Amino acid sequence: MAYVPNAPDEKERSYHYSLIWLSACGTLFWVANIFVGMDNMLSAIFFGAMVGGPAMAAFPNRTDEYFRSLCNVAMRWMCGALAIYLCILFLVVNGDLAHQAGSYLASGETGVRRSSALLATLDSRTLAIGLALAFHGGYAFAWAHDKIGSRP
Repeated sequence: MAYVPNAPDEKERSYHYSLIWLSACGTLFWVANIFVGMDNMLSAIFFGAMVGGPAMAAFPNRTDEYFRSLCNVAMRWMCGALAIYLCILFLVVNGDLAHQAGSYLASGETGVRRSSALLATLDSRTLAIGLALAFHGGYAFAWAHDKIGSRP
């Protein structure tokens, strides 16, 4: 076996894997927090933990090939979720514009009221939580597929 000077050792590899799962726990907390509505320091810490997984995938410094392959699948899932989000946003925004134009033509009023669906989709936390959930879902899928698929 050839010597690779900057190859990560076992401690560094386990550190990266545990941080990914900690980030997944932060994401699951925020999915639950959508319905609970906590607003304290603990929720801010979990929001920061949610960033860890995508940040490690974006900057895979001193990681092994297996970790990078799992993160590549996770990034593809996250990009797919972003594409779906943008398509939904396109439809909701166009529907909202059509509703406003129809209201104006029917009554002559120019009151701008945004629908609750548009407000929910424009919320940046909704986007961040959805993308982090897609990232961790893709990572977990690739990890489980590798673990289950490798059994005889």
